[in-house]
Amino acid sequence: MRAQHLAAQLRTDISDARFAPGDQLQEVHIAQRYDVSRNTLREAFAMLAAHNLVERIPNRGVFIATPDRASARDLYAARAALEPAAILWGEHLDVDKLTATTERARELAQADDSDSLRAVGSVNQDFHRLIVAGMGSPFLDKTMDNLLAQMRLCFLAVLKEEPTFHSNYATFNAHLSELIAHGEGATAAEELRRSLAETCEHICDVLPR
Repeated sequence: MRAQHLAAQLRTDISDARFAPGDQLQEVHIAQRYDVSRNTLREAFAMLAAHNLVERIPNRGVFIATPDRASARDLYAARAALEPAAILWGEHLDVDKLTATTERARELAQADDSDSLRAVGSVNQDFHRLIVAGMGSPFLDKTMDNLLAQMRLCFLAVLKEEPTFHSNYATFNAHLSELIAHGEGATAAEELRRSLAETCEHICDVLPR
């Protein structure tokens, strides 16, 4: 259980961009940082490796995974299957939370400072997490957490060239929220599916093969 908790914490920290692709996770330092034993840490690393968040390189150590185009396409295929379905059939969608989240993202996008621009990405992820939460499935919630953590590693490569990348989606997410609020879930699902496909291609233009 301790290893599962640590794996969840590390996954959250990856989602919050506290690590970057290629960062080495030195056992002694990470064990001290999270106040766990090295055995617990190794168990957590194994769990994260199973979800492609870290990779163990023989004779070198454990590193934050570096996404490529193939992994990005796989992630977006999963999201394109999961998120539109959640809009169409989620019985627990919280429209008020969706709206509040998009309003917060738009506020941050307008602030136009580096900290706010980085925060937009986290708030946008909260929006997509809320969509999947509408299915009322803890299993899918965990699946989405893993997807979003891997997505953040893809985004970091794009942000080096486009610091305002996340801000571009704050308005679009607000549009989706309005469609959902007005009972136009089918339209929202289709527009999200199309947007995910377009974003995937955009990200793949930046990522290595």
